[in-house]
Order: sequence, then structure tokens, then C-alpha cells
Amino acid sequence: MDQYGNKPEYLKNLYFSFVVLLRALRRAGPYLYNLPFTGSGSDEEARNTQYLVRRLLDSQLMTSCNSVFEAFDESLMFSGDSGDSVPGFSTLDSKTAFVQGNSVKATLKSQWKGVFHNISQVMDCISCQKCRLHGKIQLLGIGAALKILLLPEQLIAASLERSELVALFNTLSKFSRAIQAIPRLSQEYLEFQRTYKSDILNEQLAKSRAD
Repeated sequence: MDQYGNKPEYLKNLYFSFVVLLRALRRAGPYLYNLPFTGSGSDEEARNTQYLVRRLLDSQLMTSCNSVFEAFDESLMFSGDSGDSVPGFSTLDSKTAFVQGNSVKATLKSQWKGVFHNISQVMDCISCQKCRLHGKIQLLGIGAALKILLLPEQLIAASLERSELVALFNTLSKFSRAIQAIPRLSQEYLEFQRTYKSDILNEQLAKSRAD
């Protein structure tokens, strides 16, 4: 808490990322609902996995929190085909503007991929293997969520790999647990601060009486 207590933007980023993950999960819902989850383990494990995924997709969180999902709109990302994105767009004919807009869109997507690649390379420098593993899984999970949100719905089934699905659900679980822990950690931090300040005050009073 000493590290994150004075940085509320970290919590905002956590909540925002969680919304992105949930929005991706909801968009891929029709594909995931009927996915057999076979290929590893026993048939019973595959059935249990399918049951748990369907239970998540049918949960109240996924079906009733529309206002939460509206906090992020992937259609506004890479909007290089809008007039505001291309200087001088209004003076161009429609064909030239369309081509130039797509060029901007492609450039933005390329830059976005470069950011993910750079983050992955930074994680290679982490000495703790467990930390590096968890970091890369979560990075892959967020990447899978963005892929789901940006691809046409008819291409989702053919584009997602098994490792990406595993990372998506793993990352969703990690972020969910982190958000659940926020109230408890905040309360513990406030209690610690009160106790610490009280101890300091008592020490000062004891010292003043001794003098």
C-alpha cells in the first residue's frame, strides 16, 4: 500500500483493464459457449470446464451490467478513417481520404503491436522466473482480449489459439481477485496508519512527561 496508496491512477488502470477483459469475454461469448474444450485432459475435465465457462457467461455480471461495458468502446480505437484523424481530410476527395485514413489506421495498429512487443522484451529482463511467467501470461491475456474486440466476429473462432484462451481466463481471474482485495487492503492500510500515528503520539507524550 505504501507503493500504490498515493497513485490512484493504478487502480483506475486496473478497473479499466478489467472492463476490457469482460467486454472481450462477452463479445466472444457465442463462440466460447459452444466450445467443447477438448484436446487435453479427460472428457470429464472438458465437461467441467465447459460448465464453468457457461456459468460465467450466464452470470449476472455478464448479462446485466451494460453501463460498465460502455466504459470502453473498441470501435473508437484506430479510427484513422475519420476526418479528424487525417490532416486536411475535408479538402480531399472521398477515395483519397479513404486510402489515407486506412493508412493511418494501419500505422496505429503497427505501433500498438510494437508497444506489446516492447513490454514483452522488458519482461525478459525480470530475474524472477515466476514473476516473468505471470507477467507474460497476463500480457498475452490482454492481447487476446484486444484481438477479440478488434476482429470481425466471424473471424474470432478461427483466430484465437488455445494459449490465448488460457491466458484470457487466467488474466481475468487475476484481475478479479485483485479488485476483490482492494477494500480489504485499504482497510488494513488505514488501520495500520491509525495505529502507527497513535504509537508515535504516545511516544511523544511519554517523552514530554519524562522531560
